[in-house]
Order: sequence, then C-alpha cells, then structure tokens
Amino acid sequence: MNFRTLKSSNLFSNILSLSSIQFVNLVLPLITIPYLITKLGIANFGLVSYIFTLMLYIVSVVDYGFTYSATKEVSIHRNDKDKLSDIFNSVQAIKVIFITLIFIILVFSAKYLNFLNRDYILLFIAYLIVIGQGLQSLYFFQGVEKMKFVSYFNLLSKVIYTVLIFLFIKKSEDFKLVVLFYGLTTLIPFILGFWIIKYKFNISLQIPSLYIVKQQLRDGWSLFISNISISILMNANIIILAYYVSMEVVGNFSVAEKLLVLSRAGLVVILQSTYPHICLIASTKLNDAVLFTRKVFFIILFLFSLSIPVIYFGADLFSFILTGSSNEPVSYLFQLMCFIPIIIGMNVPASQILLALNHKRDYSFIMISAAIINILSNLLFAKMFGILGTILSIYITEFFISIGLYVLIKIKYPELSFFNFNGNK
Repeated sequence: MNFRTLKSSNLFSNILSLSSIQFVNLVLPLITIPYLITKLGIANFGLVSYIFTLMLYIVSVVDYGFTYSATKEVSIHRNDKDKLSDIFNSVQAIKVIFITLIFIILVFSAKYLNFLNRDYILLFIAYLIVIGQGLQSLYFFQGVEKMKFVSYFNLLSKVIYTVLIFLFIKKSEDFKLVVLFYGLTTLIPFILGFWIIKYKFNISLQIPSLYIVKQQLRDGWSLFISNISISILMNANIIILAYYVSMEVVGNFSVAEKLLVLSRAGLVVILQSTYPHICLIASTKLNDAVLFTRKVFFIILFLFSLSIPVIYFGADLFSFILTGSSNEPVSYLFQLMCFIPIIIGMNVPASQILLALNHKRDYSFIMISAAIINILSNLLFAKMFGILGTILSIYITEFFISIGLYVLIKIKYPELSFFNFNGNK
C-alpha cells in the first residue's frame, strides 16, 4: 500500500481520527492536572486517581472482550445491516446487564471500600463513569472504520470537562465535583454515538435473541479474561501501592504514570486503527497480514526508541508541566520508567497477529499469567520497597508479556519472524 493509496483509505482516516482522540486525551490533562494538584492538593489528587482507577476496572468488566471480538465481527459483516443490528443489540444488552449487576454488588459492598467510607452519593457519582464509558460503542465505529465520529464526540466531552474544572474547582473539598464532571461528560460520546448508529447506519433496535447473546458471550470469553488481565496490568499498581504508602506518594506515582498513559495512547492509535484492517486481510491473505503487521512492528520500534532519551533528559520539564512546579520525586520516577514504553510497544504487533489468527486462548494465557505475576510482584516489592517496588514489578511484568507473546508466535508459526528486514515471510 503506497502513500497515495493509504491517504485515500479508511485506514488513513482512522489513524488521523484516533490520533486526534489521543492528542486531546494527552493535551487537556496537561492543562487540568497542574490545576487540580494546586487546588485539590497532591493527596486528594491521589484519591481522585484511585477512584478513577477503580471505576476503570469495572469498565473493563463491562467491556467484556468486545473491543476485539465485536470489532472483528462488525468489520467482517460491515455491509450486512441485519447482522450488524444483531451484533449491536446483543453487545449493548450484555453491557446493560453487567452494569446493573455490578452496581447492585457495589451498593452492598460499599462499606468495605476505603475511599467510599459509606458515602453512597460518591458511589453514585463515580458510577456515572462506568455507565458512560461502558455503554460507548467504540467497537462498532472501529469495525466499520468510521472513527471520525468517536474523535468528534471525544473532543466535545473533554473540552466540556476541562471548562467545568476551571469554572468550579476552587478548593480541596471539590474533589467530588471532579468525579461528577468526569462522569457526566463520559455520557456525551455514548449518547451521540448511539444516535449516529441508529440513524446514520440504520441499525434497528430490538431485544436480541438468547442464542445471539450466548454466542457473543462465547466469542468474547477468552478476550474478556485477557481484558481483565490487561486492566490489572494497567491499574493494579496504584491500587496495591495505596495500601502501603500515603496518598501523597500515590499522587506522585499517578502523575509519573502518565508516562505509561502517553505510551499506551500512541499504541492505541496504532492498534485500534490497524487491527480491523489486519483482521480483514488475514481472513483472505495471511501473507499480506503478516507483512503488514511486521511494518507496524518496525514503526513502533523506531518511534519508541526515540522516546527513551526524550523522557530521561526531559524528566524535569515533564514534571514541571504536569505538576506546575519543580517536583524531584516525580522527575526521578520519570527517569526510572523511561524504558517501559518501548517494552510495552513491542507487545502490540504480536498481540495483533495472534488475535487476528484466532489464537485468543493462547493470548489469554499469556495475559492471565502476566496479571498474576503483576499482582504477586506488586504485593511483594511494594511492601518491601514502596514505590520503587511498584516500578520494578512493572518492568518484570512487561518483559514477561513481550517475551511470552513472541515465543508463542515462534511455536505456532516457526517460519514467521518480526525481525526480518528483507520483506519476505
């Protein structure tokens, strides 16, 4: 695919749309985080980060494995309106059921959650995040390769959230308003996306058959386990660390962790924009899918190699930008974590080819094992070394994933190499 062909394709449009989404997701926090730290204090900022992390755990449960399984189904059946309606209705029905059941469980277990302290109003406010993000139809727009809608809706919600933060957050006690504003604005992409799907794509809304619901649950099960494992990898660090250190230290870590958010944001652009394309060509021409995925591998390798010196030598600047002042602990954490993005980046091409070729169970095994390693190493090292132990556990886990995925590909496809520069399989 040459540049002219790429430029006119849906793939190029999706890359631009997803890039704009991640650009907004990265730039606006650079504006709001220093302001929030100043107004809330680093301890309350750490508390807000802790709440967001817990809600995102629940979102990963609600999402099941639909980010991959439903995206693939939508991509393959994108021209069949009846099939698309079946997919959409069944996926959304499952999400509604999950959201309802989990909320009931949370209400009865609220007294055991430290951050709630039986504050049911805070629970209701925080759960808006689950409703808004959980019911979004990202999988549908990814599958039909029309991510421009998602980028528009995301921009609108993030801008509104940012404006609300600067208008109403004035003191440390306003941390509940931060959670409320975030929850309310996540409803915007869900509502607008639902409207677009119904009226632009002419998707008919109906109660799905039990057979189709069961089929979606079966198709997404392995990926659901992987999804939960990935969520643990992304969020367990701050949850476990909070049990061993003060909220101030958690706040510093949550700021430094934006480095991982930044690296994953770039990977999301590559992953979500190319995965439907890889699924489509893998269903007909495996060799083309392999060659395309190899190109993705070298692009990631090049870009993330450049990020290492930028992060290390720019640590003081990044710390100042994010906190609004000189913060040596955060700068030091940035430098310690500067090699993590490239390790994470190496995972993506292997993940794509395994999932596109339906090795969901093998992929899940790697991610489940990694989640277990992450939890155990966090519990051990965070208790022994505090925040340094948490960073050590991240390195151990990400190395395990990268090595495990490529070993798995080598076992399944001995002839396939991502490290071959001659362009041949």
